Amino acid sequence: MDGVVQYFPKISQFYDWLKPSWKCPLSVDIRTKIKNKHMLLKQYLVTQNVEFLHKYKRLRNQIRKITRSIHKAEQNEVARTTKTNPKIGLALKIKLH
Repeated sequence: MDGVVQYFPKISQFYDWLKPSWKCPLSVDIRTKIKNKHMLLKQYLVTQNVEFLHKYKRLRNQIRKITRSIHKAEQNEVARTTKTNPKIGLALKIKLH
């Protein structure tokens, strides 16, 4: 029995080393928009219909605008808290990266 414990590796759980799926958590509606964007792109590639391409581009630009505004709001929050409490502002800055 000692040999089994000594020479066989212990089983690790898959979720122990799994990274989180979203570095920056997004709301459900943004994730559904991203899913729809991928779906529209696939439809365009299969059918070569220009209407799908226009819908894809419109949705792509909307998602980009939303995610940039979220990132900008986070950066403004870091800047605002750094002035009042530098330690907390630094912790937020490290957390965001």
